Amino acid sequence: MASKPHRAAGLELIALRHKYRLLQSELGRAAGVSQHTILRWENGYRRPSRDQLKQLVAAFDNYAEKDARAVAAVYGTTPEELGLTLETDDDEALTASATAAPLAARDAVDLALYRVTDALGVRAASARAPLVAFLQKLAALGLSVDQAAALLAEPPGAKPEA
Repeated sequence: MASKPHRAAGLELIALRHKYRLLQSELGRAAGVSQHTILRWENGYRRPSRDQLKQLVAAFDNYAEKDARAVAAVYGTTPEELGLTLETDDDEALTASATAAPLAARDAVDLALYRVTDALGVRAASARAPLVAFLQKLAALGLSVDQAAALLAEPPGAKPEA
């Protein structure tokens, strides 16, 4: 399995992207890079160059100054060190539910897939089909991933709390 030296930063980037319900392609367009580049950053295989990071921070400044600062901090810098002056006031930040595109189901599955495969130390490609089948079964049962995780954490034979 290839090394993922920037995985923690990638997971933070995923969380911020999902906060605004952005697709990888949408964030890529806003940051001036391809969807594949965003994927590589999120998976932890690559780190943005200084110029790319500047564009990425500026893209998040369209939503909220605090999140633009969070993106910079994930990569150990500040917007000011990148030569940026942030303009968005957090009180005027766009709301995720009102303005951002809906989160793609594939992105949600990918996030779950990468978290599970990271935890298990297995390749994502070999785990995709079983994970998708598992998520479909959860949906058919009306269970969320969190509910299923709570059930799996209970010892066998344990009685559910009332």
